[in-house]
Amino acid sequence: MRNALPALSQRPYALLLALVTAILTDLGLLWLYWHFGIGADFAVFWRAVRNPSPYAFSALPFGNPPTALLLLQPLKLLSFWTGLAAWNLATFGLFLVLGSRLYGHKAAMLGTISPAVVTALIAGQITMAVGALVFGAFLSGPILCGVLLGVAVCTKPQMVFLAPVLFLFSREMRPLAAFCATVVLLALVATLTYGPSIWSDWIQGMHNMLFVAKHRGALFLTISPMTYGAWIGFLSVPASLLGLYLCKGLSNSNRAAAVVAASLFAAPYSMVYDLAPLAVFAAALILRSTNWRSVSAALTYSGALGPFSIPCLWPAIWQGGKVGSNSGAETPSILAHMDRANAIDINPLPLG
Repeated sequence: MRNALPALSQRPYALLLALVTAILTDLGLLWLYWHFGIGADFAVFWRAVRNPSPYAFSALPFGNPPTALLLLQPLKLLSFWTGLAAWNLATFGLFLVLGSRLYGHKAAMLGTISPAVVTALIAGQITMAVGALVFGAFLSGPILCGVLLGVAVCTKPQMVFLAPVLFLFSREMRPLAAFCATVVLLALVATLTYGPSIWSDWIQGMHNMLFVAKHRGALFLTISPMTYGAWIGFLSVPASLLGLYLCKGLSNSNRAAAVVAASLFAAPYSMVYDLAPLAVFAAALILRSTNWRSVSAALTYSGALGPFSIPCLWPAIWQGGKVGSNSGAETPSILAHMDRANAIDINPLPLG
């Protein structure tokens, strides 16, 4: 009974902290995007697929890789507002369903009011689709896992580009091979479709995007330490790699969060809405944990600490015990086709 009393007193504080900071942040983001315009980021995608020079300088620059242009082609079939509604409905639906399968329904629902998810929906961001791909990948067998993560990195690289490093650390060759094959195939198709010069155009387009973001003052929403100084990358990149190494034997739910956390922390540019998949993991911890890690997860959930929001979550990711201790073989969490009905039960997230 003595041990139960702290649990009852600690849990509401973490949840309260998450909700209060999320609501305050949501209000600020709503004001910000009301100024920029609803669906501002979706407008970038919608125009890019219609523009023969998608990376030309503009007030709404397109910064995703040429492979993303291939995946966004269906937007040509829809008008702007119809497309925005269909886009948000489809991406949010997949994000919610697959997030529920990996982390539980309550965690997915709590994640939907996080600033990252709210911002992504208001702006019509592609983050929700990438988050759904990450969730689906770590609910799948090894080959499909690699394929889905390959599609994700070809859509928005900064969210999952360190996924192959995790596979290397855990010596999982099948998802690694599937990941590389998917990326090479999509890159080849993009090159054949748009020409080799599309890649140099993309690099210039990223520079344009950073220039416009800085001019608008949007860089204060970034969660990448490297944005605040290139020298910080000498710290954030090794820290991200170490974090992945320590997660190589954990459950799929923890590994999914580790891939996104490490990639965003090491990326040269990522924004608060890219925290969307981590918000669901953080919500699961807030609802299930009764220790100090739930408070640190609440800080990640809100994204209120900017680039320091991600390190707050690492202790929670690392603490979930190993699924398998076999060294030199593929981790059972990827090898075994997870029983979907028991996916949450075998999750080593703390249960109190």
